[in-house]
Amino acid sequence: VKKYFTNNVIDNVTLTGAITFYGYYDTDGGASSAAKRYYNNNIIKNITGGTSSLYGIYITYGKVIDIHNNVIQQLTNGALINCIYAGGSSTVDMKIYNNKIQNITTTSGTITGIYSAANATGAITNIYNDTITGLNSAGSVYGIQIYSGVTTNVYNNLLYDLNSSDTTGTVYGIYANGGTTNNIYNNFISELYAPSSSGTNQIIGINLSYGTTQNVYYNTIYLDAVSDGTDFGTSGIYASTTPTTIKLQNNIVVNNS
Repeated sequence: VKKYFTNNVIDNVTLTGAITFYGYYDTDGGASSAAKRYYNNNIIKNITGGTSSLYGIYITYGKVIDIHNNVIQQLTNGALINCIYAGGSSTVDMKIYNNKIQNITTTSGTITGIYSAANATGAITNIYNDTITGLNSAGSVYGIQIYSGVTTNVYNNLLYDLNSSDTTGTVYGIYANGGTTNNIYNNFISELYAPSSSGTNQIIGINLSYGTTQNVYYNTIYLDAVSDGTDFGTSGIYASTTPTTIKLQNNIVVNNS
């Protein structure tokens, strides 16, 4: 079975109270033979949420997931926002590419541009040629977050103008929070800001927090953040002690923070 969601416009929605919003919500089928999902050329814009979570595209099942050429913009909420949340235990092939995510604001909670969670046996995820800009949170901000996966390739993405206004806010261009092998290359990351945040590592261009093997090469990261907070610090690339193999090669990192 194949599902196609194409050339739709979801526009001008206003919610109040604790109501969760989904532009697309697709959680049908948990087996490896689950339907193939294709989301392309859709526009989700001018959405004002309430005090519960807001999702642009939310897909947790599907053997094949293909999300491309979508525009998600002008989302405002009083809680968590996930612009694209994709992948699950049945997903073996996932592609998220050529999407534009811009002008996203929450007054409370986290913003994530793309959240990747395909983790079936042998799963391969490709996230590429996406533009993520204008994320404004009163909490933490993640441009792209790899939550789980077997092989995840994140490349040729443009991430800039990501902002947290919180006094303990953190901002990450790309956050590797799991996965077996993550290949992160040819991405451009800049304009990450947390002007009121206190802490020693509040802004990170690429955060290699979890996962097994991290291959990071040919990325360009430019940081120029300042903060009124105490002991404010930033990192172009940060690696914890959890990954067992980390390869950094031919990256350009300029940190003027």
